Amino acid sequence: MKKFTLSLLLLLPLLAAAQTDTTEAADTAAVDCDCANSSWDDWDWLDPEEFPCFYQCVKQKVSRGRWSTHLDFAWGFHNWGTSPLSGLAGSDGDAAVRTSFNHILLTLNFPVLISRRVALYAGLGLDWDKYKFHDGTVVFAHSQANPALQSRHLTPVNSPESRLLTRYVVLPVSVCFDLGRHWKLELAAIPGLHWSGSHTGMRQDYSYEQEEFHIKDYHINRHINPFKLDTRVVVRYRSLGLYLQAAMLNAFRNTADELYPVKFGIIL
Repeated sequence: MKKFTLSLLLLLPLLAAAQTDTTEAADTAAVDCDCANSSWDDWDWLDPEEFPCFYQCVKQKVSRGRWSTHLDFAWGFHNWGTSPLSGLAGSDGDAAVRTSFNHILLTLNFPVLISRRVALYAGLGLDWDKYKFHDGTVVFAHSQANPALQSRHLTPVNSPESRLLTRYVVLPVSVCFDLGRHWKLELAAIPGLHWSGSHTGMRQDYSYEQEEFHIKDYHINRHINPFKLDTRVVVRYRSLGLYLQAAMLNAFRNTADELYPVKFGIIL
């Protein structure tokens, strides 16, 4: 996973740079058009001979530089609750987790439709979460009729810690508004597909009689909702922003737990 993450971090900026280089090359190769002394009525965009000038002037008028391909890195806190947005107050019982700084989202976003003040973006990225339970002895009881997260005190252990790791491939779609004076507002829908593997599932670490034990349980991967749909609000000043992201779908399926994650933090 570390090698994959490093490769992705290196690849995404290269893709963004390639997109910028392509745009610059296209602008350089464009024909010389008198956009300053022309209006929309002067161009017949259905005419193949006039379309290059029409396209070049449109790009200048909508200020494409304001809406460029960019890489987003979000890092923040997370928790979950029994309904959307209730995660800000947390949950009760064995499934209660700590509000911890363990949410990471990395996406590459491309402008699809643009105007002077509004732009529609589509992106591709990865979403990681590591939920740390209040009770360090929480396990996933998958063998019972109604699977659930449960606390099981089987033996006296030292410093137990239980956590759940999830990972999603996401395809964010967002609408961005230029508010002026370097302020922007972004409203996004973030659908995703769960990517299970050796780096997802339940983890339990504890020590017993001067020995350390690390237990991995992958059974919960089959009960993590394979789909996600989050909504996100971002307020940015220049390249720095604050975000609030809430899940519209339950984090699990076919279990007794109905939990909706909420995430908030900084985005660059």
